[in-house]
Amino acid sequence: MGDPLPPFRYVGVDTTASPGEAGALDDPQADGAGAPAKSIPAVRWTTAGVEPVTCCVATECPVTLVANGRELGTVLATPQALRELTVGYLRTAGWIREAAQIRDWRWDPHTGRAEAVIDPPPDFSRTGGRLASGTGGSDDVEPASADGERSVPAPPAPLVDARAVAAAGQWIAACSALFRESGGVHAAGLYDPLRGPLFFYEDVARHNAVDKAVGRALLDGLALDRLLLARTGRTSSEIVAKAHQAGIQFIISRGAPTSPAVRRAWQAGITLAGFARGEAFTVYANPSRIDL
Repeated sequence: MGDPLPPFRYVGVDTTASPGEAGALDDPQADGAGAPAKSIPAVRWTTAGVEPVTCCVATECPVTLVANGRELGTVLATPQALRELTVGYLRTAGWIREAAQIRDWRWDPHTGRAEAVIDPPPDFSRTGGRLASGTGGSDDVEPASADGERSVPAPPAPLVDARAVAAAGQWIAACSALFRESGGVHAAGLYDPLRGPLFFYEDVARHNAVDKAVGRALLDGLALDRLLLARTGRTSSEIVAKAHQAGIQFIISRGAPTSPAVRRAWQAGITLAGFARGEAFTVYANPSRIDL
């Protein structure tokens, strides 16, 4: 793993990073960016009439991701776990392999910049045609590889019991508290088929939620090829590309995948499951990894 990651610095904020523990919302002020949701007055219409109501709505803030002084893109993100978001994005975009490559990180809430220092510096000329997550990337872009080449298919993964796959889908649905309150976020988490749920994150952008989960795994030194990426929304090919770049070999989602996502999953050797509902799910790619 290399040297441990140095303490992160928050400009103008005296706090620590959010925990993102399984089954609980992160501390709204944990990374100094703000609360993940707020209450607003609204008016609800039904056939029975009109009534004033108070609604919970998800918040978002622009976060400009910067590495070694170079702006990589600006995402609109739920203002939590911005450390994990940065680390995960750098990994899924192919700029780092492990968290120890980040020698410094700071978040400035006044400028909205999350700045990282990568050592050794990556070759930023290899953009791979990639947009920052959450900015509307298409189904045809592919991340740059950290070794200068396209990603290669992952090695075979251990057989996973079908009941563990179903349990992962049930877990991510049950723990999405902010979605139940606001209806305006996506959730992504990592599930160990032998030990159960690890942690999850919610974000207004599905790509950001994945990056946060991947970033937390890197910071914790977890082996991603042994874990299930559990999600709540539609699976695009960019989500599959992110998983592939991070070394994830199994995706389970409550939503359906797109056809490019299925094609990319087959090419990358990723087991892709969707429509996880209760005790049922559908496998779209590489079903041999599941003990059905």
